[in-house]
Amino acid sequence: AILLLQLLIHGAALKILAKINPVKLFIKCRDVLLLSFGTSSSYVAMPATLNACQAKLGIPPSLASTAVPL
Repeated sequence: AILLLQLLIHGAALKILAKINPVKLFIKCRDVLLLSFGTSSSYVAMPATLNACQAKLGIPPSLASTAVPL
């Protein structure tokens, strides 16, 4: 059910509201998504998410370090 929500609802919101191709975004973030769903631990996933936001998505470190913990 969560996978369906992630792909359909969030994918549609990305496409319509942010004008971002959800397939490309999910491909860039697949390692972090698999880690997050596989471990169910934000403590383990947060450093990987910060690195992915900065390296793969090009989000400035100041913004990523503020937004990711929220």
